[in-house]
Amino acid sequence: MRRTVTILLVVTWVWLATPTAWADAMAEADAAVTDILWNHDGAAENASYAVDARGNLDITFPRDIQDDVYIDIVDQLKAYPDINGVLAGKSGPACGAWY
Repeated sequence: MRRTVTILLVVTWVWLATPTAWADAMAEADAAVTDILWNHDGAAENASYAVDARGNLDITFPRDIQDDVYIDIVDQLKAYPDINGVLAGKSGPACGAWY
């Protein structure tokens, strides 16, 4: 009986703690993306992104973004410890800010 109660308590704790940990990972990754994009003029307004509960990032840049800027941003995103994974692309609408 005692073992069953212990297992039940552990399972309940894991069940309650997991969404909180995911929310923290999501918030930390979102803050990291905002910080990195803010440091690149125009990127914050022209990129669209979503961060999932585990801290994975899906980001789309305008198709006319300069390659060197795109590579720099993606490299910084991949190197950031609070971002677990990065899926990036250059398929968004042209914005004209990257000439």
